[in-house]
Amino acid sequence: MSDITLNDLRRFVIRSGVEVAYQDAAGRKCLMDIKGIVRIPGIGAPPAFTVDQVLAEATRFVVIPTNPKDEQHTLDRTAMAEAIKATAPASSAAATKEE
Repeated sequence: MSDITLNDLRRFVIRSGVEVAYQDAAGRKCLMDIKGIVRIPGIGAPPAFTVDQVLAEATRFVVIPTNPKDEQHTLDRTAMAEAIKATAPASSAAATKEE
């Protein structure tokens, strides 16, 4: 499985101007808003899980655009990792070498 971290997802959300809802196979859901803040919808007490645990096991990601005219779309874990990679800046390892 592709390794997606909260910071990777946060960077994607902020740069893309979207919200991302993700859930694992057990149905536990989290929502990251356009500011990069993660919320657990419909919870009134401290959960028995962390948002990191849900992200590590997430199988489905719903990208929710802020423009109501745009449609939301669902991505699997691999497609989400590719979308995150596409919005990431060039790594410092790709910088030119000094001779």
